[in-house]
Amino acid sequence: MYCHQHQYLGKGLQTKLIQQLCFLLAVVSADLTLLNYGTYIWHLNTDWAEVIGRPNVLAKPLPKYQSLSVILSTTMKRIYFISIILIFTTLATLGQYPNKIKSNPSQQEIIRRLEKGITQKWIRQNPKLNNTQTSFFNKDNEKNYFIGLLEIGGKNIPFTWDDKFSLIKFILNLDTDIVIKHGMLADKFYKGTKITWKKNINALIWVNYKTFKANVDNWHLLGVNDCPGTINFPTLSLKTMIAIPKQTENSINGLTILPYDESFVIKSIETTLTNENGKAIKGIGYDLNNDDIVDIFSYDEVISDTASYTRLYINVNGQWKCKWIHLDEECTD
Repeated sequence: MYCHQHQYLGKGLQTKLIQQLCFLLAVVSADLTLLNYGTYIWHLNTDWAEVIGRPNVLAKPLPKYQSLSVILSTTMKRIYFISIILIFTTLATLGQYPNKIKSNPSQQEIIRRLEKGITQKWIRQNPKLNNTQTSFFNKDNEKNYFIGLLEIGGKNIPFTWDDKFSLIKFILNLDTDIVIKHGMLADKFYKGTKITWKKNINALIWVNYKTFKANVDNWHLLGVNDCPGTINFPTLSLKTMIAIPKQTENSINGLTILPYDESFVIKSIETTLTNENGKAIKGIGYDLNNDDIVDIFSYDEVISDTASYTRLYINVNGQWKCKWIHLDEECTD
């Protein structure tokens, strides 16, 4: 029972201790059986001799059994005493090394730990926008897609910010066959945690009024911050089969949609919506299914001289739901 219950403890020191303990218990069990057998023979012969009324006849050859019983009894007391000490030593040792006992953390646990490492104080309340016409998204399909805004990096690499870790959680629901690297294995300079997928995951990116099919490259939370005082948010980098025209500056200029859906015909237009207080909010509207109804709406809110806050809403049965946010902070150092 004890050995069976602790098979999950994994490899390492605890496994060796458990194996030794199981072996010791097996030896003790075997010796107890032998002791009981020897004692049983001695008592059996003695009792039979007494029954037939000739104890002296049958009892004479029995001292060897009696001696065996005494020897085994003495030996077993020692073994039993030693085994008790080893059992408590083993349990105490296991209790002193809890980190070695635990198995590798699950993917969800790793993400939770990384997420807890980033403060949530930057998150702002989302305005409630007035309802609109129903179009592509509904309660049945809204969870089938992830939509975020796209940027082009300094090396002309398309990427999407994942400030709230909603993107990594979404992709892990699609495919959990991943490779996780930490520290210098993730990046020699920026370190941190990098996740890659063994199989291709296709995404749609829309930039410069064109649609591209892209593969997910990696998700990376940097360990080194080039701009002290700002928050390091993770990003999802993508790779395309067709080169994207170089951008003159790194600015939000497109969409990222997962998974890839070739049926989307995307158009964008400057759009003004109103919130529940009647305040006009100017942003960019995106139509996904060519029905001239805005399915996606994004806008920037300037919150300081060096920071802005971007929100992305989707139209679900005519109601606007905020699905993606990003805090953009300028590097002042």
